[in-house]
Amino acid sequence: AVFLAISTPFLTTPIEYFNALFHHTKSVGGFTYWIAVSTFINLSNFWYIPFTAFLIATLYIYRRIKVGLNNDRYIDACAATVAVFLATSPKVNIQYTLTLIPLLLLSKSFWAEKHLKRNFILLISSAVLWLASSYTVLFVALSMDFANFKKLDLVILNRWNIIVTVAIVAFGLLCILPTPSGVRLHNAPIRVGIPESPDSAFIPGSGESVSQFLKHYNVNYVVLSFSPDFVDTYQGYEPEKDVTRYMRFKTVAERWRYKDVRWLIDELHSRGVKVLLGIYLRKEKIKYHYGVQGFAVDWVESHPEILGSQDVLLFNSTVNMNGKRILYADYFSTKVKSIVKDFGFDGVYLMDWNDWKIKGDKMPYILPLLKRLKSSRCGEIFVEGIDSTNDVNSTLILMKNADYVVLKTAPWVNRIYYVRTDDVSIDSYQRYLSKVLENLSGNEREHLLYGVYVFDYVDGWFTPAFELQREVNAFYRVGIRGGYAIYYSSRYVPYKITVGG
Repeated sequence: AVFLAISTPFLTTPIEYFNALFHHTKSVGGFTYWIAVSTFINLSNFWYIPFTAFLIATLYIYRRIKVGLNNDRYIDACAATVAVFLATSPKVNIQYTLTLIPLLLLSKSFWAEKHLKRNFILLISSAVLWLASSYTVLFVALSMDFANFKKLDLVILNRWNIIVTVAIVAFGLLCILPTPSGVRLHNAPIRVGIPESPDSAFIPGSGESVSQFLKHYNVNYVVLSFSPDFVDTYQGYEPEKDVTRYMRFKTVAERWRYKDVRWLIDELHSRGVKVLLGIYLRKEKIKYHYGVQGFAVDWVESHPEILGSQDVLLFNSTVNMNGKRILYADYFSTKVKSIVKDFGFDGVYLMDWNDWKIKGDKMPYILPLLKRLKSSRCGEIFVEGIDSTNDVNSTLILMKNADYVVLKTAPWVNRIYYVRTDDVSIDSYQRYLSKVLENLSGNEREHLLYGVYVFDYVDGWFTPAFELQREVNAFYRVGIRGGYAIYYSSRYVPYKITVGG
């Protein structure tokens, strides 16, 4: 009755109403075995199976318990219903357990003296098993997704499916920890950790999450990255204002506020770590990949004149602000300066500003921003290098207009995942790096960094540990000693990273 009463205002548009009800029949939560099943089977063709199982189990529960309005067993029935939902529904995330736990603790049968010890052991064991299983199936799904394993519209179990599946899973397990120390990076002067967003590495107000991050990565710079809309729409520091919508990766909507970000910056500063304002300089689409990921770009979309090829931002264009056209680089740099000052950032990290598919000279649309940030004294300026293995001149220009240039060195990811058609082998990167170093003085070389491309939760790729070690060793041998930036240093990286040597 309550459900129908709440639904009444929406019944005027029944088609949209039922579309909303069945919206999640094609999506999968992050903490359920369905995330692994959906890798092999197109769930949209079999959505009725978990729904039917849930309905049958629920009817059975209520028939056995025989719920009455004044009966203590009403709570038992509710707990059992939620448990069945968690067991059968494809759309289950970890926060859903918050509904089950209070019901279990309120249940009189749970506290029965005869079975109290057993019930507690079962509860804790189930929680540990569920978390372990969830991370395992997530890893399996990522492995399949990485290998572009085709989903089956019908459940066809034959020996070839089994062989391919076992081979991919075995390959994935091999990638996790090839040596006890994992992937070993050299102890460089500049070690930058770049989470996909603050939410992929830290918890608001949790000093322990900061400790765990620094223990795992041992970096001395951390980049907190946001969408360009965070900068474009900034109107001053408002402690309670939500900033989660500007993050590329998020676990829960509206989880981070301005004051949470500033707390995190202060916490990292207290541990001797510098913090950079990371800005994605392109429009990225929302991605329905293990949840709804991607950042808001409403302001950018409302100003199409600043968008170039591959949706990168053109800072040499002009925008109409209150009837007056101004250079976008001027507008953007002014906002950046305010954010750096208000939050206490130590500098700026400019990300994703170019694309290998763009033809011609890419420098004109980034140089105006670099020059204005430099003159605005926004702290240290880091900028990603040109997405190429042969454009030495552009890299040298960037070196003169930024404090640090981070080269986009991702041979495995570019060849295997993005299937690029240009030359992106390790050998080509080594030749490219050698040419760049030949044109730099000893001091300038210390400001040239390379990228360590580990894991991307949103896009769904990771570099196998043994391949990543091979890349790191190759770039180090070329002569890059200044440091590196780790993409992306989140809590979900499936193998150990050690700094030293």
